[in-house]
Amino acid sequence: MTEQKESLEGRVVVVTRDEGVEGPLTSELTRRGATVLSWPTVRIVPPDDLAPLDDAVTQIESYHWVALTSARAFDALTERWRVLRGGDLPEAVRIAAVGTGTARAVRAGGWPVHLEPEEHSSVALVRALRDVGVEGRRVLFPASSLAGRTLVQGLSELGAIVEEVVAYRTESVDLAPEAEERVRTAMEAPSDGRAPIDAVCFASPSAVQSWLRTFGTEGCSRLGDALVVAAIGATTAAAVKGAGILNPVVAEESTFVGLAEALEAAFARRP
Repeated sequence: MTEQKESLEGRVVVVTRDEGVEGPLTSELTRRGATVLSWPTVRIVPPDDLAPLDDAVTQIESYHWVALTSARAFDALTERWRVLRGGDLPEAVRIAAVGTGTARAVRAGGWPVHLEPEEHSSVALVRALRDVGVEGRRVLFPASSLAGRTLVQGLSELGAIVEEVVAYRTESVDLAPEAEERVRTAMEAPSDGRAPIDAVCFASPSAVQSWLRTFGTEGCSRLGDALVVAAIGATTAAAVKGAGILNPVVAEESTFVGLAEALEAAFARRP
């Protein structure tokens, strides 16, 4: 692939993740030449009650596994770890991580990763833990307030004792009126003309739901026809398809670099 095809120069890309102008996805897209519009439709805030998370941290030795499905969950867990305990993770506790990005964050934070399924999904993590045996084992699952039920249900059916604690809350944020108007203008742009937006990136199902609430299924379907819609992984892609966007671009590797590369490949295929 040539440098020209790989470049995002001149492309206007919407980032729906709550991360700011120096966030990892925004930085990666900007590095590749994209103009980034930071329009977060979710906001990440601490739990209303830190006690359950703090209790889990103080007695982490009682768990056989800690299941992590996002870097944010790891960050929230280790923030309380540093406040309450510090030091190395007890050797008896094993870490299972979904996705390259999550595993990379764990290792960068100085904790080991003992299990990382090749497929980046909660279903794959359930299968991987099934293969190593979790019946009767205690599993800590620090999660978003909007976490899906796949992991908890799947592990419970295997006989694991799962304790889910809210590590952070995900709140929906409506698009600003001017941002919504710009998206609607892009939806109606003629196919032979240049829309004011080229792509929208989703890094979580909750961000997709915010757009669905604003535009509805019909509007999201038009969005998918008019723009490149990119999802960071299988779980987010499923939410995108459920919103009516049938052909999202999906990152091969569930990382921000992978998402940027998927956008590059999508634009390279366009005339």
